[in-house]
Amino acid sequence: MTLPNASASTTLFSITRSYDPVLVKQILTTDDINSSAVIFSYGLFDTEDEITNISGMGRKVGFAYKRFTAPATKRSFLSRVTVSGSGLKSTLDLSYYGLSNNSTIGDFINLPDSASKEIDYWGYYNASGATSLTLQVYTYPLHSAERYRVIPPGASSNYIYTLSGADRSANVAAAINGSLMSVTANTGGASTIEYELNSYYDNTAAGIINGGGIRVKKLSSSDGLSSGNTIVTNYNYNDPATGATSGKPINLPSYALPSLIRVLEQTKLNGLHQQSVLKMIWQKKMKPSFIKMYP
Repeated sequence: MTLPNASASTTLFSITRSYDPVLVKQILTTDDINSSAVIFSYGLFDTEDEITNISGMGRKVGFAYKRFTAPATKRSFLSRVTVSGSGLKSTLDLSYYGLSNNSTIGDFINLPDSASKEIDYWGYYNASGATSLTLQVYTYPLHSAERYRVIPPGASSNYIYTLSGADRSANVAAAINGSLMSVTANTGGASTIEYELNSYYDNTAAGIINGGGIRVKKLSSSDGLSSGNTIVTNYNYNDPATGATSGKPINLPSYALPSLIRVLEQTKLNGLHQQSVLKMIWQKKMKPSFIKMYP
């Protein structure tokens, strides 16, 4: 963090977490006559254990992964499940949104490092190209309850001051990356999942706002024999009584200082420009003692 009046970041403390994972190796079942065991085997990806197969009672289930080892985006995705035994073998291939192939670098996943600043209000990837987490703020100093907001106010013209910042709106094309897209069996059957953003109604904006995260929009299941046999299930999250979205946020993102409203009221009485003072607080350039002048 950057301390008041400091030009560089200062580390006040650090937290280190360590643990020793415990993995299931075997499940043994016995009775008076027989005993059987289910064996779990693991592999290592980077520093994390991954289950590679489960075997026992005449069956074996194998797990294969597609791995991305770029230093900034080390991730592993389950790509195939193989079930074998009694002379039979079946496979399920899994694909994901955002996984692509490039002729130069090969397979890659369209997801940034976990420390990326390209995120929406709720922390999901939005591919905005942002290099800062400082977001745009809309202010209406005379509002009785919501003097500032980070969600665009829509048609409301009362929010007369806007502090520029990064685009933190939700983007479904980016948010779905890394999510399961389809499961295909070696017999030809397949299931495909489509997603949409969560949403809720915003009274101030008088409209529907895209919230954080995704939900299933459509599920299509085919048998691999005829397109006429495809079963499509659509999911609708609107209130059947009103036709409006049924989404209700438990709470909304908040980024303001608790002293913000009181400082604005005092600076208005002192004849200072409200937007300038608000900007000073938001950028943390105002001394804490200035804020404490107005308890």
